[in-house]
Formats: sequence, C-alpha cells, structure tokens
Amino acid sequence: MSYEDEFDETEPEEGSDNLLADDQLRLPENANILVRIHAVRAWLDRRQREIKLAIGQSALKMQYIMEEEDERPRRRRTQVDSLQQIQQLQQAIQDAQEQLQMFEDAAMLLQECVDHHTSGEGTLVEYYLLLEDALLQVEDHPAQVEALSEVIRRVEHVSAPDLD
Repeated sequence: MSYEDEFDETEPEEGSDNLLADDQLRLPENANILVRIHAVRAWLDRRQREIKLAIGQSALKMQYIMEEEDERPRRRRTQVDSLQQIQQLQQAIQDAQEQLQMFEDAAMLLQECVDHHTSGEGTLVEYYLLLEDALLQVEDHPAQVEALSEVIRRVEHVSAPDLD
C-alpha cells in the first residue's frame, strides 16, 4: 500500500467541523459555550461552501445553455425557452450571491462577538440580538432575509437544550 492509497484525499474525512455543522446536531444541555459557538461557525462555513457550489453549478448550466443555443439552428421557440432559462439562472445566481454575502457578514459578526466577550457566556445572546437587528435592515431583500433567518434558527438550535 502506497502513501497515496493510505491518504487519498478524494474521500472527505468526518471531522468535528463536519459533525458540528450538521443540521441535525444535538448538543447536550451542559455543552460548553465554546462548542456551541464552534457549531455556529462550522455551520456558517458549510453554508458558504454550499452556496458557492450552487452558484458555480448555475453558472455552468447557463454556459451550457448558451453554447447549445449557438450550435442549434435558430428557432424562435427554443430561443425564447433558452432566454427564460438563462434569466432564471441569472436570478438564482443573484439571489445566491446575496445569501452568500449575508452568511459571510454573519460569520464576521460572530467573530466580532467572540472578540468582544472574553468569557464567551454572552456571545451567542449578543450575536442573536445583532442578527435580529440586521434582519430588520434587509427586510426588502428576500434572499438576505432567508439567509439571516437560517442563521437565527441555527443559533436558536445550538443554544437551546435538546428537550427530546
């Protein structure tokens, strides 16, 4: 067995960040605040990676449609269909970019809260309140509201003890 076989990086390892980023994460009631904060941070990182992937996939679909359109004989109906698909993909990319920006902003805001609180105990409370304020500021942008609402739900999820 060679070094490459033993340490093949094509299979992702199931590390603590992956476990903490899981949507179904269940933390014990006595979980340390640092673990809770890390669970929010890992989840934010995961959501950013997912959105970047979705943006890339939409861009590839759009490129494929445009290339396919260039190769086809010109028919009015297929041109209209292609144009509609491209417009939908452009909107999806724009919405995803807004969400990505919100997740990046939320990650920076979390870091600011962590830096501000030396004990960590009030970090998630302050973070939650700042997220609610931010939500009021973006209420006219549905993609941003959706992203911030997801972050707020995540904070609630890792902050509240599991009552099952």
